[in-house]
Formats: sequence, structure tokens, C-alpha cells
Amino acid sequence: RGPGSAELTAPHRRRLVMVALGNSAATPPEGLEADVAVYPDLAALRADDSGRARGRIVFIDQKMERTLDGSGYGAAVPARVQGPVEAARKGAVALVLRSIGTDRDRVAHTGAMSVDPRVPPLPAAALSAPDADVLARLHAAGQPLRLRLVVQAVSGVEALTHNVIAEVRGSELPEEIVLLGAHLDSWDVGQGALDDGAGVAIVMAAAQQIVQLARRPRRTVRVVLFGNEENGFDGARDYGTRYAGIRHQLVGESDFGAGRVWRLRSRINPSALPAVAGMASVLAPLGVQAGDNQGNPGPDAARCSCGAIAGRPWSCRRTARITSTCITRTTTRSTVSTRSPCARTWPVGRRWAGWLLSLGCRSSDPSLQAALLRRCAAVGL
Repeated sequence: RGPGSAELTAPHRRRLVMVALGNSAATPPEGLEADVAVYPDLAALRADDSGRARGRIVFIDQKMERTLDGSGYGAAVPARVQGPVEAARKGAVALVLRSIGTDRDRVAHTGAMSVDPRVPPLPAAALSAPDADVLARLHAAGQPLRLRLVVQAVSGVEALTHNVIAEVRGSELPEEIVLLGAHLDSWDVGQGALDDGAGVAIVMAAAQQIVQLARRPRRTVRVVLFGNEENGFDGARDYGTRYAGIRHQLVGESDFGAGRVWRLRSRINPSALPAVAGMASVLAPLGVQAGDNQGNPGPDAARCSCGAIAGRPWSCRRTARITSTCITRTTTRSTVSTRSPCARTWPVGRRWAGWLLSLGCRSSDPSLQAALLRRCAAVGL
């Protein structure tokens, strides 16, 4: 990440708080200046065939709604991930967007953007919410906007990262793994306290609680702190490939908050839903609500599960971190066609029956994490 700046040059001059997105292309050293084409959301940009974006800086003013389950993030984040590619297809010279977040501080939030080799990558940056409000008000008043943008980012720089792995060996089924995951990396502009320092602390503390139990767990409990989740999932992909032959009974990730666990969701064959209902009844005294059968795994869990669970290193395309924890159970007792963690259909005839459960995990209480694991063990997990 090199120097970066954004300035409104018309209808008046104003410095804007910005941060370049991960994978952003660079502007010329002196920057670039262009008129602005405003879109309320990504869908509006995709639907525009008028040529209005050509030669302009696209501004996507998509706001994230605050929701308990994080679905507001899932609805808004495609503007950041896919917006630059879509703007490039429309002939834009750069893209800026409202930061994906619900805060009102004059702080810009970075994150990864996708790259399509069929179109040249654009310089792309996020603006703080108050600065995005300024552009939105001027546009609503009918004022033409013009921006000057400087982004001196450099991509393709190789660096070495590591997964950090420790485990408590199982007493009866040590060859079966219960994985508690989080990720070690954060974006360079912040300390990563919530994304994902809190998750690292939660899974390590949960593992410590398990170590201190009077008896050892039946299966091996493995803590994996993944490398480079933010910009490529290299750690998760490597883990999925490296341990593809090892049975993972549970794969979980804490990467979506640090409050209390409040809901259990699943994504399984309908025939197995009674088993999930039984688990929900066991968890209910802890205040965990029963959810639907549309759960999604955490980001690293999705990538590593594609390799380790299905036996194929699929490239899993997802646009959002919907929930924090997934639990995956595999068995070879039946031949089924089911859904993978990335909603891809496994081929009929592959001897896998997959169970995906997701815990909307917002707990900084290690004892609650350990209690959840003990209750899961009581119902046979």
C-alpha cells in the first residue's frame, strides 16, 4: 500500500477520507481526475447500459443495514467485492464506494475486491460514511461531481504466511478431527481486534477449557489459526489440500463478532433435520435459538471444508461472511447427492453424507464455548 488520497474538485473542493481496496490497481503517480457517475447500489450499476460510466469515476452509494445476524453485510459487501470489476466492464476509469459498515465515524474501511483477468483492474477505494454522505447530498441536489484520486498500491508482491496449529489428542477416536478455527491476519491499516483477534482468543480459550476438563475429548480437538484469510484464503486452501484424507467431524470458525452465541442453523439433507432439532433442544437452555436450514460456514471453514470434507480442492466463490461457525460431519454409510459448504452439488455416487451446522457465534465467554462443545458431545457429535 502506497500513498493514497481522494479530493472532491467540483462543485467545490474538499478532501475526502479514503483507503484503497485490496487488489486495487494504481493510478498514475500524479493521480487521475474525472467526472463522477453515481449509482445507489451494485444492481443499478449492472443494469446501466447507457454508457454513463464510461470515462468516469463510478461512485456506489450502497449502505449497509444493521442486522442481528449479519445479513446486512452480506447484502452490501458485493458492492466492494464485485463493484470494481463491474465498473471496469462499463468503461469506468476508477471506482469509489461508501465503506461497508454501520458506523458513522470519519474512518474508511478497506477489504478485498475481486479481479477478472478479462478486464483491466481499476483503482478502487472506500470512502468514510460522512464523506460518502457529502457526495450523496450534492448528487441529490443536482450538482455534478468531479473527483481526483491517487492510489499508489502495488499488487503481486509475494510474502510467506503460516497456519498455526495445535491440538488435544482424542482418547477414543484420535483420527477424527474437531477443528476450531480463526485467522491470524488483518488489514494493514488496523490492528484487527475484532477481525479476527477476538476470534483467535475465543478458540484458544475454548481449547484451554477443553484441556482443563476432567476427561479428554473422544476426538482430537485441533485449533487452526489460518494465514491470509483477508486477501486470498491461502491458509485455508492449503489446509484443505494438505489434510484432504483426514476425517473432520466438525469444522468451526470464529470470525464474525465477539458477543454471545445466539442461534443454531443448519445446511443438511432434510432427512437429517430431526437430529438437528435434537441438538437445538439441548442448546436451548443456553439461550441458543433454533434457526433454519440455510446456514453458511465461516470464510476459512468454507474453503478448507471444500478440500478436506469433499475430497476436492474446489475454488469456492462466496460474497459474504454470513455466519461465524460451521460444523461439518461426514460419514460413508450412505450414497447421497447433497450440498457442499459452497452450495455446490456433490456428484451422485460419491460416498459422502454431509452435515453443515452453523452457530451464529458472538461469544467472548470461553466457558459458554466449552459448554456448547460438551452439549454437542452429549448428542453424539
